[in-house]
Amino acid sequence: MDQETDSWVAREHIRHLAAVYCHRIAFGDVDGVVDLFVGDGGMHVLGELHSGHEALLKLYTESLEVRHIPHIHNHVVEVDGDTAEGQLFAEIVVIAPKGIDTIRGWYHDDYRKSNGTWKFACRKFFSFDSSSGS
Repeated sequence: MDQETDSWVAREHIRHLAAVYCHRIAFGDVDGVVDLFVGDGGMHVLGELHSGHEALLKLYTESLEVRHIPHIHNHVVEVDGDTAEGQLFAEIVVIAPKGIDTIRGWYHDDYRKSNGTWKFACRKFFSFDSSSGS
C-alpha cells in the first residue's frame, strides 16, 4: 500500500478502537477496556494520571461501579507512522442509583501501534461541565 492508503487504514483502525472502548465501557468489561491500552498506557482523569495496566484496572473497576454509556463523535486522527494523535467529542450517560446524568467533553488521545495493533498510549478527558477543564 502507499503512504496515503496506510494512513487511511490506520485512521479507520483507530476509530474502531475508540468505538470498541465505548462498547466495553457500556457493558462493564473492565479487563477488555484495559486491554485496549499499551502496557505503559495511561488515562488522565480529573488532573490525575493513571498509568500502567494495574492502575488502569483499579481506575476502571472503581469508575464502572455505576453504568456509563459513552457516545462519541467528530473523531479527528493524525497518523505519523506507528504513532498517532486524535481528538473526539463525547457525551457520557451515567446511570447511578441517585439518577441519570450526562457528562459532556472531549478526549485527546495518543495512540501507538503495538504488535501490529493500534492501542491507546494515553487518553485525557476534558469535561465541558467542569471548571477545572479536565
